[in-house]
Amino acid sequence: MNIYTVIPMILRLLLTSLLLISWQVSAGSIKIPGTILSMTPPTGFTLSEDFTGFENRQTKSSIMIVEFPGTSYSVLAELFLDINVAKEQFDHQGVTILSRKDIVSNTDISKVLFLSGVQVYEGIEIGKYLALVEGDMTVLVSFNIFDGEVSPENIIIDSIKSIYLDE
Repeated sequence: MNIYTVIPMILRLLLTSLLLISWQVSAGSIKIPGTILSMTPPTGFTLSEDFTGFENRQTKSSIMIVEFPGTSYSVLAELFLDINVAKEQFDHQGVTILSRKDIVSNTDISKVLFLSGVQVYEGIEIGKYLALVEGDMTVLVSFNIFDGEVSPENIIIDSIKSIYLDE
């Protein structure tokens, strides 16, 4: 073998490896009908027949997807960029915001703005996680988690990292 036969073999192996990796990354990804969003939901979540998003019927948890015009991002981002503004605004809805962070996506989205908090409903504490994604459409992903042991925050963040927008 000489260098002229080895280099094409190496390039083919690299290309095949990259294709396999990208296939594995997208293998668990589910396209939400009627939206530009695809993501890998946490275990136990399936597409909802009642709303746009996913649900876990066993825990009564949900992941709701709402799209806004792309121009809405800057207005909505103001809620996510300053935790004090977020605390004040979401307090009116009975949601206590506990933290904010930027999440680096595993896909081509540069970052996702993220808020986490809790809401008490009929004596039950519900985990509230909100992700704001910028694209041709601004996408808000709202997690309502009734059983934090089944879907703890790190699992929610892994799901958010998988978000892909078909633009």
